[in-house]
Amino acid sequence: MWFIVMLFFSALNSYADSQDAPIIDQIINIRLENQLSELREDPILTQTARKYALTLVTEGSLRHRDDSGHGAAYRVQQEGGDYWTVGEILGAGPTVDQILHGWMKSASHRKVILTSKWTRIGWGIAPYEQGYVMVILFA
Repeated sequence: MWFIVMLFFSALNSYADSQDAPIIDQIINIRLENQLSELREDPILTQTARKYALTLVTEGSLRHRDDSGHGAAYRVQQEGGDYWTVGEILGAGPTVDQILHGWMKSASHRKVILTSKWTRIGWGIAPYEQGYVMVILFA
C-alpha cells in the first residue's frame, strides 16, 4: 500500500513540476500587466498546496476549510510556514488553462489573484478522472 502511495506522490510531483509552471507564469504576468509586484515561489506554500490538492481529489470535493474548520493559513503553519494571512484559490476543470480562465472571469478569484499585498506564491495540481484540481496559495 505504501509503495503505491509513494509512486502516486512521485508521479504527482513530476506532473506538477513539469506542467504548472506555465500557469504560474501566466498568473505572474497578469499581475505585472496590472502594475503589481512579481511573485516569488515559496516552497512551503507549494508543499502545502500540493498536499491539499491531493486531499481534495481524495475527498472528491472543493472546500477551503477542513472538517475541523481550519483554513489555508493553518495548513501553511502546520507545514512550517509563518504566514498569518494566506490567500487561497481552488479550482477543478478539464485543463489547468480552463481553470485559470475561470478564475479570471470570477470577481472573487480575480480579486485574490490581484491583491497587491501578495509577494509569495505556491501551487499544487492533482489529476482526477475529469481533469485536474488546482490549489494556489498567496502570502
